[in-house]
Amino acid sequence: MGRQVPDSRECHTMKQHARLVLVAAVAAAVALSGCSGVPSLSTGSGGRSATASSSPEQPQSFLTRLEAAAATQETVEIFFSAEKIDGSGTAVLGDDPAGRYVINIGDTNTLMVIVDGVAYFKDGADFSARWMSMPARGVAIAQTFTPQQLFATMRSSATSVEDLGPDDLYGTPTTRYELIADNSGVPSSTGVAAALLDTAAPSDTVYSLWVGEDDLMRRVEVITPSGDLILEYARWGESMEVVAPPAGEVGPAPSG
Repeated sequence: MGRQVPDSRECHTMKQHARLVLVAAVAAAVALSGCSGVPSLSTGSGGRSATASSSPEQPQSFLTRLEAAAATQETVEIFFSAEKIDGSGTAVLGDDPAGRYVINIGDTNTLMVIVDGVAYFKDGADFSARWMSMPARGVAIAQTFTPQQLFATMRSSATSVEDLGPDDLYGTPTTRYELIADNSGVPSSTGVAAALLDTAAPSDTVYSLWVGEDDLMRRVEVITPSGDLILEYARWGESMEVVAPPAGEVGPAPSG
């Protein structure tokens, strides 16, 4: 079957999708100002009981503990929310992450699937729209909202963590923590990020984390002078599958 030449409407749509990917990736890094509501979640059952520490926990050991718990899980459901972006998705974790997401920015609703190194995009408001594909390595959002990327971001600049005590999150017992990250050594936003957001990296970031008795994160609020981003994680380890769209419904991304 010959390659279909994209018309002007397809080119316009792909440009919208490309911009959406860039904005979404930057949103998680610098937290677009403000935050909107997030849905109630069902959370998994707890594992081991939390043990009080006689001395303050160091941020790196704290993150190692949470990373170890997450590493035992293969899947997670993700919800993300800020003033200008919100959405949800299913993520398959590991060295070659996969995911299926719904991303909303303003009036734009986009479906995205990441699997086997390929990113597929589709207008979520147009049932008849074809999927368009591109290499996933050029799509930063492929891992932006996953626990792995969050751990990497926090670990790079964490300076302190404080146990704020037990808290109830949607009926699930959790412990709330506050982690402070010093961004003084992080380069200011450049290139696309600067053009889209017209902002530099904030001097510090506050992470509020709600962690279950099984050491799995349930909620993270990323607070910066630029605004807030809310991430929620649910259904850890449950059976989830991410598959590529049918080949007959996929067209190549326009090059123009």
